[in-house]
Amino acid sequence: MHKSGRQIEKMIYPFQLFTLFLVIWTCSALDAQVSDSASYTAQLSHQLDSLEKEIKQKIYSDSAGVRSLINQYVMLATRGNHEAKVRSMTNYLGQLYLAHENYDSLQVILDRSLPMALETKDSVLAAALIRLEGLRHYYLGNFSEGIQSYLSNIDLARAAGSSMLAGFYNNIGICYEKLKDYTSAIKYYELALDNCRKSGYIYGIQVMTNNMAVIYLNEKKWEKAYNLLHPICDTMTGPGTNHLHLDLGHGYARALFGLGRIDESISMGEEYLAIAQSTGDKKREILHLLGLGDRFKDSENPAKAIIYYEDALHKMQDIGINEQMVTVVNNLRVMHKKVGQYRKALQYSDQLHELKDSMYNKQDLVLVRELDKKYQSSLKDQELLRQEIELTEKERKYNLLLFIIGGILITGLFIYKNQEKNKRLAEQDLQLAEQHIATLESRQKIENMSSMIAGQEAERQRIAKDLHDGLGTLLTTVKGKIVQIQTAIDELSSANIYESAQDMIDQACEEVRRISHNMMPGVLRLEGLQGAVEDIVTQLEQTHGLQVFATIDFDDQRVNEVQAHMIYRILQEGINNIVRHSHATEVVIQLMEYDDHLHLLIEDDGDGFDIEKQASGLGLQSIRSRVAFLNGDLDINSNKEGTSMHINVAI
Repeated sequence: MHKSGRQIEKMIYPFQLFTLFLVIWTCSALDAQVSDSASYTAQLSHQLDSLEKEIKQKIYSDSAGVRSLINQYVMLATRGNHEAKVRSMTNYLGQLYLAHENYDSLQVILDRSLPMALETKDSVLAAALIRLEGLRHYYLGNFSEGIQSYLSNIDLARAAGSSMLAGFYNNIGICYEKLKDYTSAIKYYELALDNCRKSGYIYGIQVMTNNMAVIYLNEKKWEKAYNLLHPICDTMTGPGTNHLHLDLGHGYARALFGLGRIDESISMGEEYLAIAQSTGDKKREILHLLGLGDRFKDSENPAKAIIYYEDALHKMQDIGINEQMVTVVNNLRVMHKKVGQYRKALQYSDQLHELKDSMYNKQDLVLVRELDKKYQSSLKDQELLRQEIELTEKERKYNLLLFIIGGILITGLFIYKNQEKNKRLAEQDLQLAEQHIATLESRQKIENMSSMIAGQEAERQRIAKDLHDGLGTLLTTVKGKIVQIQTAIDELSSANIYESAQDMIDQACEEVRRISHNMMPGVLRLEGLQGAVEDIVTQLEQTHGLQVFATIDFDDQRVNEVQAHMIYRILQEGINNIVRHSHATEVVIQLMEYDDHLHLLIEDDGDGFDIEKQASGLGLQSIRSRVAFLNGDLDINSNKEGTSMHINVAI
């Protein structure tokens, strides 16, 4: 079997491997666009999980089927660029070789894969491969080498997690047990048990307990075995009990018997026998039948022992178990002799001789079959060598053809990739050009808006100056002249013309002062933005009778002149809209600095307005254009309960 496997491996030459790699790589490249989609990724992950589950189920039963599944898994994982998943298959391939006793191929896998796992710092895979290496030593009978392999890599197992570390300690204990070093075996079983308890691994706890108990029972350390088994066995009887539980129960009954608690031991054995019978586990049923037979034999109750031994013997014959049959038949011979059934004792004595002769004959037959197997294997090796020589020339031509095809595929792929790259570069250049044009247009719009707003501000200042210096001065002069002629025209005062004219002139002066202040506020120039905002608050309270809740908290020095004018105009426009249209009684004004930004909030409890219908209004357009000029953010919310305007500007 092993030689045939190696001959098949020899047929894979470097050219074939190289060409196969090229084909797989080419297919992966052509499918790259598909693998980018989320649905494809999910489907691929589901396929890989299903394949891995099937591999685990078949690894000890279907060698050819598992090889095919592993190949499928590797191809799918390669297509999805899952390098770690590809590497993980080396563990399953190693398990496959181990299960079918192909230890040479397992060593090849370990020599190739273990250094790669260590280099990529994949501690879980590396520890799993070390575990396979230790098991290989164990099955080859190299127990000391297995122990050394595990101990030299114990840090690697620790990095892989508690379960892997427990597995290492357990396997070390098994190796020491084979070397009959029971003290060391118990030491490492205890370490494994401690790790299983820390990680809450119940099955591992039961396995370690059973391993330790077997050693104590074989050494007749009944008390120690009992103390181990008692806490577990008292809580796990019932119809759901599995094979391990039945093994633990058998040990528990043995420990009770060794402690002299014969009735409890027999009762426990009968209880677990009933469980084994209910689950249909014939091997465990035989185990407990033999245990009960031994206990009745040792307690000088041969009649009862005969019942259990004969039942066990019949079931062993039914399912073909021959390992303990000689011992069972001999015990039946002795028990029948003790109860005075000499004819039965003689029959079992004859059966005992037949069994021993049969065993010797079987051993001879096995030896003959082994020699014949080696001879047939030699013939097959010679035939394979002849076929290999004949196929060499054909394989050389086939390799050359595959190499040419691979070269063509690579060339085609290179051309295709180059075209795709040029296409992507052209599309990127076009996108960059469009973005550049859009950026220039945006800059041009901002510059035009900036020029327009700057022009508006300059015109406002000119008109305000003309009103203040020209019309304001003229009105003041007119008022002085009228006062001078007051005494000369007493008759006009009786008609109240003077008071009326003076009131009109006062109103005209006040209106000129208001217009001039609005168009070029002196308070903004003299006291800065904070003073200008406080001035607006005062006017709202004194002139319009509104209740104002104002919060002003920012560093005036961080706001430049242009920003101050724009924010003042925005606030002024918002307040004008409230005064003219909202019928509000309360106004909230907040101008605060945070995180290099200035936040302006204007809120009222008025009637609100339809934002979509008023979007084209001059007031809102003016506010939006000034916010855009400042590269700020504007958010307006309005309903029947009032209106709020939030503005954020970087400073």
